[in-house]
Amino acid sequence: MTTLWHDFRGHAEVRGALARAVARGRLAQAYLFWGPEGIGKRRFALHLAQSLLCRTPGLPPLEACGTCVACRPFRAGNHPDFHLVERDAGKRELTVEKFVGGREQRGKAGLCHELSLRPLPGGRKIGVIDDADTLNEEAANALLKTLEEPPDGATLILIAANVDALLPTIRSRCQPVAFAPLQPPDLAALIEQQGLAATPTEVAELTALAGGSLAVARQLAAPELRALRRRLLSELSRHRWDGMALGRALAEGIEQLGHDAAEQRLAALWLVRFAVEFYRQCLLAIAVPHSFGPSALAEAVAWSRSCRLALDEAVDLLAALLDRCLAAAAQIEQNGALNLCLEALCADLSRLIRTALPSA
Repeated sequence: MTTLWHDFRGHAEVRGALARAVARGRLAQAYLFWGPEGIGKRRFALHLAQSLLCRTPGLPPLEACGTCVACRPFRAGNHPDFHLVERDAGKRELTVEKFVGGREQRGKAGLCHELSLRPLPGGRKIGVIDDADTLNEEAANALLKTLEEPPDGATLILIAANVDALLPTIRSRCQPVAFAPLQPPDLAALIEQQGLAATPTEVAELTALAGGSLAVARQLAAPELRALRRRLLSELSRHRWDGMALGRALAEGIEQLGHDAAEQRLAALWLVRFAVEFYRQCLLAIAVPHSFGPSALAEAVAWSRSCRLALDEAVDLLAALLDRCLAAAAQIEQNGALNLCLEALCADLSRLIRTALPSA
């Protein structure tokens, strides 16, 4: 029989701990699943919810049959005892209406009302709050009342990437469950499974850059961003290039990604991070020759092999290049003008290299 978790990657320790809690009848009334975005917290919460609602007897803890009178409506998204709260498309906050209903239904709708109702015979009520760290003040206060007096037979699961954004009183009433970034083999398998990279080399590069997050891997796999990355690395791999021209090309490429200012700023940060990773690998290749792994950038390898500086001079140059990249990242994060930040960065990188390698 196919298990509920057959294609789930990572978080084996969390799964084991919760399975033991369920087996011992020690399930908490409220959990806070926290950790970086894109590592499987939401999917884990949904699997846990289905396993708790499943009516098939004799299954191991945290398993579900997928076919019983509880699993079928759960998978169809209409189980009467399961309630998922998430932000509406395009919204930055979770609002109070999600918890206590709109003005005309205040106290008669929303998650808090639903959890106060009796579950089906022999069952329980389960609420999952995704992006709980985006609760506005009114919504947080409404949720807090439910956490202070939790209904019998109800289980709440809050999901957050930034626990500091939650009220301390909410955090204190939830049992924290920490989720770590995905391990490279797990992330690589997911990247390959979802078709985010076409070759083993691309899988390795994406895995190295994504920091254990499938959400980040999806961002980096966007064709437009990948094209900008290729252009950037192609220029950086040479010892002489037009910094202002490259900066303008990158800025124009970011503008073509869309009109969302936040997405453009994130893309600009990624470009700077690509440069940081390039120079970091150059530094590693020069300091520790023949240390190239499967995720090594071919451009960084080529740059290090063609560099004719003495070791200490090369290290000093790369340290200066890295410092300039980090300064640019700080400027972008502080809402600096993207085109100016990128043009100035590329011009300075080109100047630093020309100064250190005048005959290049």
